[in-house]
Amino acid sequence: MEKIEIKRKDLYNLVWSKPMAALIQKYKIKNSELRKILSEMNIPIPEMEYWQKIQYGKPVEIKELPINFSGRKEVTFISHGSLTFYLTSK
Repeated sequence: MEKIEIKRKDLYNLVWSKPMAALIQKYKIKNSELRKILSEMNIPIPEMEYWQKIQYGKPVEIKELPINFSGRKEVTFISHGSLTFYLTSK
């Protein structure tokens, strides 16, 4: 069983440095689960055309991570075989 803990700021950095599909594959979770985690942690996500703009060298807008946030500060992914569970904590 593998356990990976990711802090809110680190998850924000991951979301803006890799496409969601890469994160979904890496952590073996569903798109809807990742989006739920990001929503609960108030982490903005790139617009749909963000990665295409990056690919073609066009300017992009990176949304700031909201500072005034009192919700969940960390997520834990627990892999057990082909299944992955996630827990969020304050």
